[in-house]
Amino acid sequence: MWRTFDFTDVTHAGCRNGTTKFSVNTKPLRFQVPRGRVLFGGLSGYKSITVETTDEFAEWWRTELEPVLASGLSPFKSNMTGKNLRMKVDTSTQVFDLNRNIKFPELVEGTFAGMTVSCIVEIIGTYFFQEMHGLTCRIYQLVERPLSDIPEEETDTSQLKGFAFLT
Repeated sequence: MWRTFDFTDVTHAGCRNGTTKFSVNTKPLRFQVPRGRVLFGGLSGYKSITVETTDEFAEWWRTELEPVLASGLSPFKSNMTGKNLRMKVDTSTQVFDLNRNIKFPELVEGTFAGMTVSCIVEIIGTYFFQEMHGLTCRIYQLVERPLSDIPEEETDTSQLKGFAFLT
């Protein structure tokens, strides 16, 4: 889980053009983000979605994650705006329904609109584009559910293990 993530295990490896690649004990840097609703009409033309997270998660992202992963990068553009997290979706993103059946949705604009998602994000590394640095955040696994199917209170006390989304 994001709350228990240990940044001392993160390895920073240099890449081309001053970018950095991240790993944790030779594995990709991954963790589950809080369940949230998909904003702005779903998948954008740039193949990303913005998910509304919690105030607590947004604060952790800004005060703990970004200072460790993006230390010294200037100018820096955050993937977190307010409490909304922008993440890439691509053909390697594993999408599941509520019954944990894998789906293969066509990734067109508007996909995931009107949904709430649980997702495991993978932070691959940093990028440098148009004189700006940022973190490359990609959704590794995603469980989608209709907005009407979300209980009022969510808890997240389990540890993430493989396909172990919290329900």
